Amino acid sequence: PVACARAAAGALEDLRSKRSNYFGAEFRDTSPLATLRNVERQVSRLAGALGGDDDGPREESAYAGRALGDDDAEALIRDVPTRLFWIERFGRFASEAPWPEFARAVVDEFGAQPRGTVAAMKTPLGATDRDPYVKMAKLATFAARAGGFYAAFVALSDPARVVYALGTVDDDAQGGSAVPVLVDDLLGLAVASVCCGGQHAAVLTAAGEVYTWGRGGFGRLGHGDAQTLKAPRRVEGGGLAGVACAQVACGFAYTAAVSRDGALYTWGAGE
Repeated sequence: PVACARAAAGALEDLRSKRSNYFGAEFRDTSPLATLRNVERQVSRLAGALGGDDDGPREESAYAGRALGDDDAEALIRDVPTRLFWIERFGRFASEAPWPEFARAVVDEFGAQPRGTVAAMKTPLGATDRDPYVKMAKLATFAARAGGFYAAFVALSDPARVVYALGTVDDDAQGGSAVPVLVDDLLGLAVASVCCGGQHAAVLTAAGEVYTWGRGGFGRLGHGDAQTLKAPRRVEGGGLAGVACAQVACGFAYTAAVSRDGALYTWGAGE
């Protein structure tokens, strides 16, 4: 079975790359190829689990998807454009797709994106450093939340909502960056404004939430301690709990916010 699946996948690869064949046909649809690559991988795993001996070393498949058989894109992915995207790129029954191939497919489909925005989808789509595969089921859920894959992607990484930072917001003179770097922890938030203090920064979202990060001395970050933070965290404690803000400002060692009701809140040195 392993050799049979391998031979079939090889034949489709020949057709897909327009190498000569008996019929002079050109085969451009990559979906069956991806599916057979999955079949080959699964049969190989099954043979190994049963103690079967492989017929020698084999080349790494061009498509490294894994689980096959339990998921069907036609049934699982309700959004039609998302379903067609998956089937065309990876095959109807490919339960998983390698992250690098998925990322390239996104750029091919939607065009070049701001640095780091495509990578922001890794976690929502189930891909991790230890298991770098996008799950079909995760894509279906991701797309359903916003009425389609593209809409969900825009909601997560719309350039109008992306924040870049450079330099450092703590005492590490050798740290930070001399060029703008995407602030990953703010992806997906509708950022209304950004304010920078001497050693910390604050962001106000369209929903009235305040996020701070940087040096935490004097309690200037508003998280109830003096801990320095490398990434933004929402200010949720104290008098600001449940309060929607309309403005935020940073001093050298303190922060102030004005609520939508006109109340002034301050924290940090000299509060």
